[in-house]
Amino acid sequence: MKNKTLSLLAALSLIVGCAPESELPTFSSVQITLDTGDTSRPTVAVSRTGDAIFWAWIRKDDDGWNVYASRVTEDGQDSTEPVRVNHIPGNANPHAQAPAQVEIGPEGYVYVAWTNSTYIPERRFPASDLLFSRSTDGGVTWSEERPVNSDAGGEPSGHTFHNMTTLADGTILISWIDSRERDNLGGSVPMESSASMNEDSPHTHEMQHESNLDASGQPVGSQIRIAASRDAGLTFVETAVADNSACPCCRTTMAVSKSGEVYLAWRHEFENGARDPVIARSDDGGLTFTDPTRVSDDNWVIEACPHAGPGLSVDDNGTVHVSWFTAAASGIGLFTARSNDGALSFEPKELLKADQPVSHTAHAQMAAGVSGIAVEQVSLRNIDVFASTDGVGGRTLVSTIPGKSPSFAGGGGVSAMSFEAQEGIVSVVWRSK
Repeated sequence: MKNKTLSLLAALSLIVGCAPESELPTFSSVQITLDTGDTSRPTVAVSRTGDAIFWAWIRKDDDGWNVYASRVTEDGQDSTEPVRVNHIPGNANPHAQAPAQVEIGPEGYVYVAWTNSTYIPERRFPASDLLFSRSTDGGVTWSEERPVNSDAGGEPSGHTFHNMTTLADGTILISWIDSRERDNLGGSVPMESSASMNEDSPHTHEMQHESNLDASGQPVGSQIRIAASRDAGLTFVETAVADNSACPCCRTTMAVSKSGEVYLAWRHEFENGARDPVIARSDDGGLTFTDPTRVSDDNWVIEACPHAGPGLSVDDNGTVHVSWFTAAASGIGLFTARSNDGALSFEPKELLKADQPVSHTAHAQMAAGVSGIAVEQVSLRNIDVFASTDGVGGRTLVSTIPGKSPSFAGGGGVSAMSFEAQEGIVSVVWRSK
């Protein structure tokens, strides 16, 4: 693996808004190239104490697409040789908006969740199962993959656009967009012109909602489902359905507060066709969720899936931060909003980047009391990384890095962003001084 040290001093960076320079620490950093093969978007996880960093991604081999994982080396300057996670050859799907997700549990176990792909004649999109594997020896070996969704092996359907997190008690939570009920009601999308679809472009969906009604006459579209494991990934139980009318192709995102509340964000499809971000909260470890709160009334009406799920984090003060893309008439670009009452309401949105095409964001805690957000600049093929002091307005631009599709994670004063770059898939690791 190749790496290079970057000189990034937050105190010398461009100030955005009015964040005082003295409020932020300085950061040292290193850039690591993870893989240069035919790969898909990587994700990253940092342990709560900052002493472990793992990456996961999907790579094309002679036997198909496979999941790989590696960890940071002991000296923190490089990554270890990748280890294949899936045992069944080719049992993975390389989708930038449904990448292999990696998490580190409080006991040090490492978890990876990903989707496979099954071609179904006469359907526009393939079916998929959500799969899971764990490593109890620091990523040296991995368990055989097992399905997370309870209907695996039954009627083929979609289980994708997933996210994963862990709680302080070791519980693993996985969220995803599920199409089993929609498909059972005849709402699957026909195969027309699928070969020309770009996975990062908006996808047209003729959902025919009038025919997607359950036995009680209620509409059923794409669902947001959650599954939990309380035995370190040996078994999963589906615990909740948070939504019955989700945008079918905008990934879910979860975040956990220091006091244990679980937040789940996604893009909801409203009755008038608007697709705006919403968020729900669980106070019982993912067993139940509140009714979703609309983050911002953008009223973005679009007969397509923008493939741009929201970014989400909870800072050390308990403030909930959500970021998202919209092309609503009120303004096109990336926005952010925050809630100080447990996501029951949100302050007016703030502009991150104006006049952007479909773009993505990712959040992480970069240091104690310091929140970070990675903002994709698609037109410039760059990612801006901002830092802000919890409870203080304004953001400081820490770095601008060539790349796209960021994943961001942090813990213990260490943060890491993985992304796709011209040279392959890359990660930058920051350490606060």
